[in-house]
Amino acid sequence: MALTLASVCDGAVYWRDQRAGLGAGQKGTTGVNGTIYYVTPGRTLTLALEAVSTTAGATVQVSLSQGRLPTGATLTNPTTPSATVSATFAWTPTADQQCEYQLCFTADDSTGAASTGSYASPIAAGADERCYSVVVTEQSIYLEAGSFVDATPFLHSLTSSCGWSIGFWVKPSDTDDMEVLTAGFTRGGATTLLHTLRWVKAPQETVVHGVTRQSAGANFYTFQFTDVASGSAATSPAVYCIDRWHFVMVTADKSGTITLYVDGGEAFHDSSSSRSFNTPSVSSITILPSNYAGDVVAAQSGEEGFFRLGTHSPVGGQPFMGFFDELRVYGRVLDADSVSTQLFAKLVPANEVGLVGYYTFDVGRQGAGLPYSKYAATYTNPATNSIMGDTTGDGSFDSPMRIETNEQTRQDMSAKGVQITDSSGQGNHLTGCTSATCFGGELYIEFIPSPVTPACPATVTPEVVHVKGGDSVTIAGNAFSPSPWLTCSFSSPLVAGGGVTHVRATYVSPYQVTCVAPAM
Repeated sequence: MALTLASVCDGAVYWRDQRAGLGAGQKGTTGVNGTIYYVTPGRTLTLALEAVSTTAGATVQVSLSQGRLPTGATLTNPTTPSATVSATFAWTPTADQQCEYQLCFTADDSTGAASTGSYASPIAAGADERCYSVVVTEQSIYLEAGSFVDATPFLHSLTSSCGWSIGFWVKPSDTDDMEVLTAGFTRGGATTLLHTLRWVKAPQETVVHGVTRQSAGANFYTFQFTDVASGSAATSPAVYCIDRWHFVMVTADKSGTITLYVDGGEAFHDSSSSRSFNTPSVSSITILPSNYAGDVVAAQSGEEGFFRLGTHSPVGGQPFMGFFDELRVYGRVLDADSVSTQLFAKLVPANEVGLVGYYTFDVGRQGAGLPYSKYAATYTNPATNSIMGDTTGDGSFDSPMRIETNEQTRQDMSAKGVQITDSSGQGNHLTGCTSATCFGGELYIEFIPSPVTPACPATVTPEVVHVKGGDSVTIAGNAFSPSPWLTCSFSSPLVAGGGVTHVRATYVSPYQVTCVAPAM
């Protein structure tokens, strides 16, 4: 005989989820304990917290038991009390609320009974408190093995009439040479490249400005912008490593001067003491301005121009693998000061002169139709030994885990064929390649913070270090991103004015960094 919940243990309060022991009328959509929800600023996270009381005549309501409702969030119970309840937690976080929030809820009925996790012995099991993490962070786009974003809508802006500028954050994730940007045209079935920006591998040991740099067993890399017609290339110094975020800006003026900026608008400098921090570089070439992709395509008929972000071309090349964020395109030339100013700035399009395209890649959840993603509490599938979890309580493995040490194992959202909104207001929306048009690979939107996302430190261990330095310090929190700017700041009351000293931090995961305390 099939038993319902009420016949097993009358007089208890239960969360309505998808557990097998619940009767059909007692199941619901409440997330299991420990579920982690990710949402981008400006999008709404809505959770239904459903519970039922099996006591005759009792009514039930949901309340916050631990944590504090973030500013702007609401928890609403139905206006008419009943034995079943579907309370609603709703929150549209703002950009300045990016962090991780811990919230716990309990369900209580009017007789004083609290939600329990056991069907047979509610007293022994204790209260079933549902605790969730809500992570507010931005998204980046991930490309691999031949996928690309069609950026052709702003190809017409790459002309010599006013010049142009293209900037973005990028985190290459492969050890091979790769094409980062590709511009050109097709005609009669043949493809011609006009401009390429490449990620190029250099030797493990390289000499830059008289200083020998060694990469501890890995390769250094350089960014290289090439005008294919002339063969001229603007090349940064070989000082960059994979799996680190870098800001790249390419500008082209009316005279034909193309300038490649990496990590800021300052000229490259190097010394034995500068290796721990970012090394900005500026390099340039001069070509015929009529070689600019927009001019070439506009000057001839029968050509179909293209501009692709993160792809190889049909005529060959290694496909790009890695992340992009905060792409911006101008129909004018930005100077070095403007490039440096833009490093960590979220653009306000109304304040930008000549902005023809701005793409944050915060497009929300794809496929499931939700503006957020969820990750399961810790569980390992014994059948496959894969790290998966159950967010509904039905015993199935429906979600990957949020792995603390590997950001790329997070749940991904397909961006193939998805429109990527132009936030500049110019209507130059981009499109992810489709399964039919990609040269291969996958295209994802992921909740991965870039250096534009403000880090949210929560705890520091230990809180006090010795003035002689050398203590290892661990900072836990959220939204840490691997970049040359990742630093720890130490202050001492023994030094006038606080004596703040900055040292390089070591990236461990989006949730943890470490550093070594300096002598103060």
